[in-house]
Amino acid sequence: MTEQPSSIRSTGQDSHPAAKTYRVFKTPHPIPVNGDVEKPVWQQTAALEIACAQPKTGSHCPRTHVKVRYDDDFVYVLFQTADQFVRAVAMDTHGEVWKDSCVEFFFTPQCDLSKGYFNLEINCIGTLLMRYQAAPNDRIRYVDKNDCGQIRVAASMAHRAIPSEIQTPVVWTVECALPVAILRHYAAVEQPRPGVVWRANFNKCADDCSRPHWLSWSPVLTAFPDFHRPDCFGRLEFQ
Repeated sequence: MTEQPSSIRSTGQDSHPAAKTYRVFKTPHPIPVNGDVEKPVWQQTAALEIACAQPKTGSHCPRTHVKVRYDDDFVYVLFQTADQFVRAVAMDTHGEVWKDSCVEFFFTPQCDLSKGYFNLEINCIGTLLMRYQAAPNDRIRYVDKNDCGQIRVAASMAHRAIPSEIQTPVVWTVECALPVAILRHYAAVEQPRPGVVWRANFNKCADDCSRPHWLSWSPVLTAFPDFHRPDCFGRLEFQ
């Protein structure tokens, strides 16, 4: 049975009233990270949609869905996007992946937005960037590359540069398993379990593609593209 999807509702005075909520269910078994979207666990998981366009986004708004699960050790995230004009040139950890065809998971690993947040960004070929910052552009710390190496990532597109855009429509996926233990090297973490709430947003972007776009799950109301708005994060409610 597929779990029930999230709904829009107020999340309190510390966030935008249209911020969204998604219920994250525990998986009884570890999820192998191999990019297979047909795995039973994902088939039984409701998706959220990254569909809130930020300013300067044109007509190209790739339809992107995300599914999330957890167990005692990992938070698992699956992105799937129906895209076009895809490119990727960042090959090294902490490269400028947001300029490529990219998906992102911004989150505070507890409910207190004042505790800072992580931004995990992965381009379509599986290159990742991850940072922790106490507040937007304040005391930014890159997650150590050894810690990044513990994040399991599977991207459906081969891990090689795509310097020339793929002009035809293409569906690509990124699946990852984020170890909760590494987060504790940088921030206070509330272990996922029933009743725990993390604050988060999910994004899709491609700053340097010919059809740049900036899309988020929970609405971000700014005059210019900006994902670094923890006050607009939605809620991940662990079940």
